[in-house]
Amino acid sequence: MHDHLVELTVSFVVAYGSYLLAERLGQSGILATVACGLVFGSVGRRAASARAEDAIDTVWEFVGFMMTTVVFLLIGLAITLPQLASAAVPIGAALVGLLVSRAVVVYLLLGVGSHVVARLGWAGAFPTSWLHLVAWAGLRGAIAVALALSLPTDLPQRDVLQGTVFGAVLLTLLIQGTTIEPLASRLGLARRDR
Repeated sequence: MHDHLVELTVSFVVAYGSYLLAERLGQSGILATVACGLVFGSVGRRAASARAEDAIDTVWEFVGFMMTTVVFLLIGLAITLPQLASAAVPIGAALVGLLVSRAVVVYLLLGVGSHVVARLGWAGAFPTSWLHLVAWAGLRGAIAVALALSLPTDLPQRDVLQGTVFGAVLLTLLIQGTTIEPLASRLGLARRDR
């Protein structure tokens, strides 16, 4: 009758239990949770009912939203405007580095790589318009900021590192986040253009 609740509970136990078990064994709890999520998401989904899939998707989406909200609330409590101002140059350098490195990876690996794969007959090449969109859509978010917030308090230049990470995340959200839809529309990839 409530099988979907049992399957939802199992997803929580697997996620949290894998973290605790890995930590107990001296391994990375985060990597264990990611591995369990990959296995549960591919193998477990095939065994789950449609109702359970909907429940799992809805609950985990809500949990993800709440955790992101908490991280950004912690940012507001931990990062100050003077801290951001003092990290202005490293923030600019980080943003340029993020944009350039993402473009190199996207155009070389996806662009050139997909053409090689296409010539071998294994699959089609990615359209250039998609490469442009993927290269620009490299938004940063809560995970980078959470890692920066968790830096030890006695770490030299901790404030500058935190300010740089938060500033780069903020700029990608403001610049790329607000321009991705017009870019997709201009490239003919927006939903209304399909």
